[in-house]
Amino acid sequence: MYLSFASHCHIKIDNQPKEWNAFLKSSYWHYHSVETAQYTDLNVEFISKIPFPTQKILHPKYGSYGHNFIIYDHKKRRVAFDFSNVGIKPTKLLVEEKFDLGTLEKLLFDLVKIVLLGKQVACIHASSFLTSEGAKMIAGWEGIGKSSIMLKKVYNGDYFLSDDRSFITIDGLVFPIYSDVKQYSGEFTSFKELLKHSSFKERLIIKLNSYLHKIRDNNDSPKLHFGIQKFLNLLRRLNLYKIHIPLEKISIGKNEGFKLKDVFVLQQVSHKETDKEKIETKDIITSLINTTKFDDTGMFKLYQSYKYLFPNHPNEILETYEIKIRDVLNGGFSKANVSLNTVLLNASISDTVKYINA
Repeated sequence: MYLSFASHCHIKIDNQPKEWNAFLKSSYWHYHSVETAQYTDLNVEFISKIPFPTQKILHPKYGSYGHNFIIYDHKKRRVAFDFSNVGIKPTKLLVEEKFDLGTLEKLLFDLVKIVLLGKQVACIHASSFLTSEGAKMIAGWEGIGKSSIMLKKVYNGDYFLSDDRSFITIDGLVFPIYSDVKQYSGEFTSFKELLKHSSFKERLIIKLNSYLHKIRDNNDSPKLHFGIQKFLNLLRRLNLYKIHIPLEKISIGKNEGFKLKDVFVLQQVSHKETDKEKIETKDIITSLINTTKFDDTGMFKLYQSYKYLFPNHPNEILETYEIKIRDVLNGGFSKANVSLNTVLLNASISDTVKYINA
């Protein structure tokens, strides 16, 4: 079988285990499946056991054999591939059959981003939706409200394209990235539509989070503030501060490219405007690169581990990561005549949506 991302990166999957189909459904990657592809950038082959040992071990997660970079999952099962080739030439990944598919998904998506960047397609930290005028992109730091605004637009009749990450080409086209939509529980209080798509357990989590935040923010006791924050941090570590909205419950756009019309960068308002705010407002492209690079921290940690084992075989695309993203954004925004806007969040989500509509 084949997977296609942004029509520019194709993955061939060979000998997939029986768990693979369930994984495709749960991850929504089945929306990216295609019957055939003219070329493949990544060839994933599942095998019972990788036929060579690990020669050099960096720490429990990483090792090497020849030109192969080896990654372990939590049960010591392995993936092996040549990282220097990713995005440069077709790359084969050997994957042991019982390798954790969640770990494999994160790895493959990182490699997809590298392949696409080599083909002048950037994966930006932003949510996207489709209107009758074209695609629109909502960018900003984690937790600022990108998904909430995108969902508000989708519930009002527009179409989902992506949550949290968006593909954009140097020609100014936006392609979908299919996944469920993650919402911080506190954002559910901003509009009621989200509650319709949550379970009883999730509604309890929403109310608990909202109640604890309210007590924390309206109490001057340092001891109480510390205790509540400690409990909220526990919910975060247990991943109970996010709600996942299934893709089947919202309207989605087709798996094709759409011309980008507007980019809105969300920014928190401070009590006094600072030079930093003025710079970010003026240079939206730099702001997009900064938030994207921060969101790619895991990918760069992986790459730094690889470089420690293979100092003489860098990946040329990651070595020029920021330059390539800037070239894509400059070219795409120019060719599509994209309107770039900074939105200061000093109003409710509904008011912010009205501003975006205008």
